[in-house]
Amino acid sequence: LEEQNIYVKFSFHARGENLNITIINNTVLSREEEDRINDKIHHAWQFKSMADAMSEILDDTEGAGLGIASIIMMLKNMGVSDRDSLSVKKTPSETHSMIRIPYKKPGFGKPNPSIIEEL
Repeated sequence: LEEQNIYVKFSFHARGENLNITIINNTVLSREEEDRINDKIHHAWQFKSMADAMSEILDDTEGAGLGIASIIMMLKNMGVSDRDSLSVKKTPSETHSMIRIPYKKPGFGKPNPSIIEEL
């Protein structure tokens, strides 16, 4: 990757009550890819479980959205409900993915009751 000048950068910033995790790479998404990813993010917030996600989003295309659904289910299980907590945007030369976790929220870090039931 170094020979081809391809990179991935990670940053972790505590800002106010949030931990912002940003991943930047210099592989630019096409407009169609960006729209598809953002559509998957939007729909994943509506799932109540991974079973719901798997029954709805599995298709024959590459990147059916299970990773996105998994991230959103984890965020929801941590008590995150802000739909802007996961975003993917492109610039002319890079793709930026961001996860925002409100770590100072009351009750943060306590497992969702459904997880306790499963254990």
